[in-house]
Amino acid sequence: MFEVERKRFENMVRAMSVDGTIRVIEMVLKPTYMYAANMDDANIIMSYGKFPKHFFVRYDIKDATDITLDVERVSKILKNMKGDIIKVTKEDNELRLSTEKEKESIPMMERGEPKIPSFVEFDENDNLKINLHPTVRARVPVLRKELESLGIERTAFIVDGGKLYVEQRSEDGYKFSTKVAEVGNTENGSHMFDTNYLKKIFSSVIMSEVVILLGKDCPLIIVDKTSDYTINFFLARLVMGEEIEEGVEEGIVEEDDIIEEEGVI
Repeated sequence: MFEVERKRFENMVRAMSVDGTIRVIEMVLKPTYMYAANMDDANIIMSYGKFPKHFFVRYDIKDATDITLDVERVSKILKNMKGDIIKVTKEDNELRLSTEKEKESIPMMERGEPKIPSFVEFDENDNLKINLHPTVRARVPVLRKELESLGIERTAFIVDGGKLYVEQRSEDGYKFSTKVAEVGNTENGSHMFDTNYLKKIFSSVIMSEVVILLGKDCPLIIVDKTSDYTINFFLARLVMGEEIEEGVEEGIVEEDDIIEEEGVI
């Protein structure tokens, strides 16, 4: 089917699984590109990726097919295999990974009907179309140190005076806030998300800078894109008690009596 640099394949699996948050991922292979759209079991986070033919060392797909991976198992194999180039083939219900020195075969996973949010559509070339209207768009550095600062479960993106801040507050009132971008004439507001999910996203991106999109009734959207690939992440908002608004649809995942998390769908 295809050959790919081992490090690139590792990055692809980590991104599409959001650093293992999505335990089983499906990838669809077409003659000129591969794409994947997957959600976690709680409907909180979604990943989308498209990888053109030139992303791979060799890519030989004549008819559309798909592969479904156990992320933990495949990640361990890739980490331990020796060799820079991985050859991936599909034999019946097995996926075979090999280098010049080693071979591994693993059964492909069964997966039910893919879950896709109502605001997502695909065009005839499987490019992602998003029926949302975010009001904030900014290019920001990958936020790793900022999210580790206090070890707080919730992180807010604050728009204030044309600037975008990432902020955490401790229970004793200590606030850690870092300006991450200028956003111009944008309405002030606060957008809260689960810190652990954010950490998973920012450990999955490949580039050192990403684009984030925010809106009152939108999930957080993070875009990691180059000429070699497009990766999008979608993360549901956290909302406070009486401030709970109607989600993108109806699904709301309860965390506790005070804070709830909207489902992406």
